[in-house]
Amino acid sequence: MKEISAPYFRFENYVVDYIRYNYNHQAKLENKEIEVSFSLTVNVNVNEKEKKSTVTLKCNVFENAEENNFPFSLEISLTGYFSGSDNMEIDKFIELTKYNGTAILFPYLRSAISDITKAANINPLVLPVINVINLVKKQEKKENN
Repeated sequence: MKEISAPYFRFENYVVDYIRYNYNHQAKLENKEIEVSFSLTVNVNVNEKEKKSTVTLKCNVFENAEENNFPFSLEISLTGYFSGSDNMEIDKFIELTKYNGTAILFPYLRSAISDITKAANINPLVLPVINVINLVKKQEKKENN
């Protein structure tokens, strides 16, 4: 009897594409709590024939630090690599890449930001958790308008 394997979605690896960190020496913080200001974009690329995909997360933290009196600015990009089985429907693979791929990659982004800020000898910054489905849907809505 031939064994039928279930479709799978696999996280292969990730890389940090780039990191740009700039300390704002002019910031006047006066020991007050600063609300975290960040933007996050998701870019998904799918090779339907090979069932391979990438998810790139680009994050800007404290953009325009000097103008906004933020302690630093940080821009970072990570790309995750994913694959799916040959017997997975392409629509399912695209959906898993968009939502699950983003959800899998986001903790690596959060960790990298914490590590960078810790290495910069400032209080480590931990981004808040996000609703990945809402993030992706909002971005798609913006792109379609």
